[in-house]
Amino acid sequence: MNQLLLMMLQCGAFLLTPIATFAIGLWLIVRLVVMDNRLSQVLIAVLIGITFFAPSTVGMLIDPRGGWARFPEIIRISVIVGLITTLSVLVFGPVLRAIMNIFK
Repeated sequence: MNQLLLMMLQCGAFLLTPIATFAIGLWLIVRLVVMDNRLSQVLIAVLIGITFFAPSTVGMLIDPRGGWARFPEIIRISVIVGLITTLSVLVFGPVLRAIMNIFK
């Protein structure tokens, strides 16, 4: 019974962490920054990167096979995942926007 409860809490943490991170971050960006601003596009990319950082960290912490990695290594890997995601959104966002404008 204890293992079932622990699994339910871990799954809840894994699912709710990125949802809450994205929802709170998007709410703050909408409230504090005008969405048509160039800064808002960069903030959205950073928010998506942070949203990918959170579940990768939680997933590696709750994975029982992850005994080989210590906490600093887990954070380092998660930061790399977040940075790659942020850079990908920043690079390919304008490309996607140009493609969408072609088919408009």
